[in-house]
Amino acid sequence: MANQELALCPFKHQFCEMSITLKPGFIYFLRERDVLSGETFEYVKIGKTDFDRPVAKRISDHQTGNPRLILDHASYQVSSIDTVETHLHHAFSENRVLGEWFGMDESTLQSAIDEGRRIDQEVVSHTEVLKAADTAYDLESNEPERPATQEELALLEQAVEAGESLNRLQARQDSLEWELRAAMGASQGIDGVLSVSEVKKQPQFDEKGLQEKAPEIYEGFLVEETSLKRSFSLATKTKSKAALEPELASKQKEFKEQVVQDWAACDAPLADRSNHFAELHRQYLAGMGEISLATLKKEFLEARIKAACGVAKGIEGVCKWSRSTETKMKFDRKSFEQKHPELLEKHLLPAAPSGLRIRVNPFRSYAPS
Repeated sequence: MANQELALCPFKHQFCEMSITLKPGFIYFLRERDVLSGETFEYVKIGKTDFDRPVAKRISDHQTGNPRLILDHASYQVSSIDTVETHLHHAFSENRVLGEWFGMDESTLQSAIDEGRRIDQEVVSHTEVLKAADTAYDLESNEPERPATQEELALLEQAVEAGESLNRLQARQDSLEWELRAAMGASQGIDGVLSVSEVKKQPQFDEKGLQEKAPEIYEGFLVEETSLKRSFSLATKTKSKAALEPELASKQKEFKEQVVQDWAACDAPLADRSNHFAELHRQYLAGMGEISLATLKKEFLEARIKAACGVAKGIEGVCKWSRSTETKMKFDRKSFEQKHPELLEKHLLPAAPSGLRIRVNPFRSYAPS
């Protein structure tokens, strides 16, 4: 599957260490009103704006070119605009129509408003922990591993449980996506459900070839780079998706074998959306919200463990968190390209064949049947 770009999880925080950033701002819920009829539509824009940029100014931006009056239905300050906005977009993805616009009745809209506030309170209650973990993230682990407290051992159990719950949800989500990919066949996607696009590969610079053929020039562009190397792990390893959900892993393997590998093979038109495909899509969208909650729970627990660990190399029976300064020589390609453009051109490898970017649409731009 060398030419296929995977997009298995649209939740942008999924694999990011310390992804809950304490960035204050405002979350807003905007609606539209027809100035002639007075009708207010069910479309709601859920978005964010930085703390120094008021919602009224953001509305002014959106109002340009829009014949309908944009209304601030609700807005409030939060401590982490990225976390709250991303969670809302995923938790209500079944209502998401396009971009940041959602189709919501009054009850669903109120649920979204309440959920945003609830998640913000979760972040607020973990503020000191998140700050401490974030500070420790940028410091060397210069103290020895220390014994664990009973509370820290309990945190480990909770973190492992949260990690495995997340892996179970991800296993189901992955299986749904690969089932849709397999069903696509040679089509260029499934109407409203699955999007496919060509990924044109760029020629790659052959650094090793330059090093072998022109070592003196190569060495002249080596610069010393210092960085903090980090490695965090829990003392108890979280079971993998395959170990937790072997049947789903087996199904996923079968689906993968049926998926088209190359862009050139996608020579059929967009496939029609059947009721079955729409139901798989609905399940996928619902899963996004569950994954969002499970991810946040896992990250809060790991932040508590990291905050407790501080600058120690670990906590016995709970975690290991190595952070050490590493200095190595790195090739300065930018400077090399500026001074030797012709030599760079000479050492470019041929571009690989076009790949595929396939993703399940994280919204539903069609009326559910």
